[in-house]
Amino acid sequence: KPSWSHLPSVWTQPFFSFDSVASRAAARDQLVVGAALDDHAVVDGDVGMGRVGREQRGYLLSAARSALFNRVLAIRVGDGSWERALDGEVWVLDGSRSVFGPEPWSDVLAGRLAAFDIHPSAPLWGSGELRTTGDAHRMERAALDDAESLALRAGLEAAGLKQERRATRLRPLDMTWEWPDSTGLLALRFTLPPGAYATTVLAEIGDTIDGTAGRHDRLSEKNHRH
Repeated sequence: KPSWSHLPSVWTQPFFSFDSVASRAAARDQLVVGAALDDHAVVDGDVGMGRVGREQRGYLLSAARSALFNRVLAIRVGDGSWERALDGEVWVLDGSRSVFGPEPWSDVLAGRLAAFDIHPSAPLWGSGELRTTGDAHRMERAALDDAESLALRAGLEAAGLKQERRATRLRPLDMTWEWPDSTGLLALRFTLPPGAYATTVLAEIGDTIDGTAGRHDRLSEKNHRH
């Protein structure tokens, strides 16, 4: 049995964890999403020659939004800014969807960031202007300026979604674990804020076994959303 004392206290937070079964399907759907949003088919309820219901339409819009969020997040993970402030940062309050900023960097903000009271953020795309300014604004614009991103942006705006923000890091709380019997199965418990995915955390710990499917795979977002 491995030791769990090494577990980190904070993770980056993709909007969808693309290591999961459901998210791999979302990744495959990106071609459909891009084509549909490019000609606003999702807005009209059509994808190609077929029809999509309200649930599938919402799924496609969420997948498109996630793709844009993850492109910005990937840059911030690459340069280490996912857990620190950029010039012109917009902050998300821990455990909520409330945002504030930009405002000048200060010791107060530094203390709140270190205490996990606030988090850096990335855009959930919709109509309206990006709230960021300065370096943060320029980075987000550059990250989402390719042809596919522009098509997704246009479709999300036409679908009536508004600009929102999501934290770039995720902190599980009240984490406990135990090995309840001799089967080698781990019982892991933790609390996440609304909208966060347990599979994001599990993917950072290591590979998991989906016992319900009887095969080695990543747990699905749908069945294991926390």
